[in-house]
Amino acid sequence: MRGLIIGAVMVSVAFAANPKPVLAQKYVPRAKKRKARKLQRKAVYAYRRHKYDRAVKYFLKAYQVWPRRELNFNIAICYGRLGDKIKAVVYLRKFVKDASARELRSIPKWLRQIREEVAVVNIQGPTGAVVKM
Repeated sequence: MRGLIIGAVMVSVAFAANPKPVLAQKYVPRAKKRKARKLQRKAVYAYRRHKYDRAVKYFLKAYQVWPRRELNFNIAICYGRLGDKIKAVVYLRKFVKDASARELRSIPKWLRQIREEVAVVNIQGPTGAVVKM
């Protein structure tokens, strides 16, 4: 009986130590995963051939089929190679939002510099409003 009580207390302490709820990943059918991986392989092939516009197209399609955070990093790199700094920073911020320290270290120096150069401002207002900068 005493062991049962101690076990129950330990379980409750373990759950109390983790206040952040664990979110279940959205189920993705195997066929969609296969399609997304195929698109990703095409994107990598295009990227290695320096066809960045084609690569970003395939990465975006793969993201639509199976939205994974890692694809945002690939999309950001492609846009950075194309010279579209704003889109590169937008997708890089989506990736960095939940990135680990190890993932942050993997960001190339040139992409970090773009991130420092560009400021993204989200402005919400009434319809018909004019914004001057």
